[in-house]
Amino acid sequence: MTSTQRIVEWNRERGLLEQGYNSERESAFILEELYELLGFKGDVKGYARRMATNWLIADSFHWRAGSIYKNIRKQKPTDQDILDGLADLIVFATGAMAKKLHEMGSLLTPDDILNRVMDANDLKGSKVDEKGKIIKSDDSEQPKLV
Repeated sequence: MTSTQRIVEWNRERGLLEQGYNSERESAFILEELYELLGFKGDVKGYARRMATNWLIADSFHWRAGSIYKNIRKQKPTDQDILDGLADLIVFATGAMAKKLHEMGSLLTPDDILNRVMDANDLKGSKVDEKGKIIKSDDSEQPKLV
């Protein structure tokens, strides 16, 4: 079984596929992982959920590039947009893992990393919170990746 097949089966076994796609939930899960990647600790999950909710209700974003304010308008993403964006996340994440492993001089591959993460996920059980995320037990440990 490939790593991606294993991920799908893990979701199927826990009834997560039947929940369907929810933009707020999926975005919050991805944001939570991004915050952890950047080194943030604490209530990262709660903050990510609040940010995802805020972004979903916003019509546009204003940001400053130099001395010019730019506006980005939100449109409803198509199924094509969603699937392309999610696939690109996997492509970029896999490439980033390969680069980091190469930099470390590791003999591990991105598949090795994904399988170790899935081994740890298998130990979490199937209890979900009100937003549909698997709840880790207090004695849950991070997978050994390095």
